[in-house]
Amino acid sequence: MGYFATIGLACLDGVLLNVWHAPPGAEHAFVEPILRLPGGRFCYQPVPWMPTELAPPPALVRGFVTFARFNNTAKLNVGVIDLWARILAAVPACSSGAPCSIRTCALR
Repeated sequence: MGYFATIGLACLDGVLLNVWHAPPGAEHAFVEPILRLPGGRFCYQPVPWMPTELAPPPALVRGFVTFARFNNTAKLNVGVIDLWARILAAVPACSSGAPCSIRTCALR
């Protein structure tokens, strides 16, 4: 599921996490048993056609950082937008993709 906290279902055999997401002693915060994976909770294997050479990061090429978000708009709220505004104000050479549309989505 990709969730890193208790789901609240004691009927589950366990929740798969790692020591970073559920350090020793965190058992009190979980209804399910914690089944800790040794290397992490995410598995990744690159596709066979993955390029062997990578392009330089866009920030080095363009001279500024681009901020983006890839989460559910239901998680946006005034506190999140306020924090983003403070971050963007603190980084003079940055680019933000349409902050007005983000604000519009957050207020709907």
